[in-house]
Amino acid sequence: MRDIGGGEAWQADATRRWLARLAEPQGQTVHVLEEQTRPSFVLAGRGNDASEPTVRIVLLDARPEVREQRLRRRGQPGLASAQMDCWAAYLRGQADALSVLVIDTSDLTVAQVADALEAELAEMGRHA
Repeated sequence: MRDIGGGEAWQADATRRWLARLAEPQGQTVHVLEEQTRPSFVLAGRGNDASEPTVRIVLLDARPEVREQRLRRRGQPGLASAQMDCWAAYLRGQADALSVLVIDTSDLTVAQVADALEAELAEMGRHA
C-alpha cells in the first residue's frame, strides 16, 4: 500500500484496475463487482468512452445493530465497531450525494436482496 500512497490511494487504484478488467470483452453482458469502495472511486475509474459498458452502483446497507449481528454471526465480531459504523455512514453519504441506489437490507432475506438486485438489472436493461 505504501508504494501507491496509502489505503485510500490503494482503494482507488484497486477499483480502477477491477473496472478495467471487467471492461475487457469476456462474452458476458453483466458483471458484478462486490466490494466496499467509495462510489466516487467507481465513477472515477470507469472509462469515458461511449462504447464502454454502463456502470451502475448499488449500495447494500443495513442498520448498525443488524450489521453488528450479521458480523458476529459470521465470526467477525472485530468488524462490528464504531469505525465500521462511520464507514457505513460515509458510504451512505456518498450514495446520497451521487444519487446511488441504496437498498436497506436490514429486514430483507438473502433471497429478497437478490430479487432487488435482479429488479435493478432488469430496469437497467430497459434503459440500455
